[in-house]
Amino acid sequence: MTATRSDVLLVNTPTTEDELLEQLIEVGRLSDERGLISASGGNVSGRLAGSSNFYITGTGTWLGSLRPEDFTIMNLDGEIVGGAPTPSSEYKVHLFTYRARTDVNSIVH
Repeated sequence: MTATRSDVLLVNTPTTEDELLEQLIEVGRLSDERGLISASGGNVSGRLAGSSNFYITGTGTWLGSLRPEDFTIMNLDGEIVGGAPTPSSEYKVHLFTYRARTDVNSIVH
């Protein structure tokens, strides 16, 4: 579950895929609400700690109105393993970051 203040989003470490998706959706909504992104610009992704799969926004999604079905599930080999059929065109930035940095579990840009 997330808690918000006007300037910060406080997030607990997710332990389930549902919690992870809930948090990614909330970050997208707040990014849009606060004017940090425009239209379909930007992406969010995340993974559970230690997981070899990650969720990333699908191509053409709007961060302000994300739903669980808007995410593509990929593995660290770059293969799509579920979810939306086409990941963001910037999926390699997320993929290479997760490969190189086991301590990174979420990316927002």
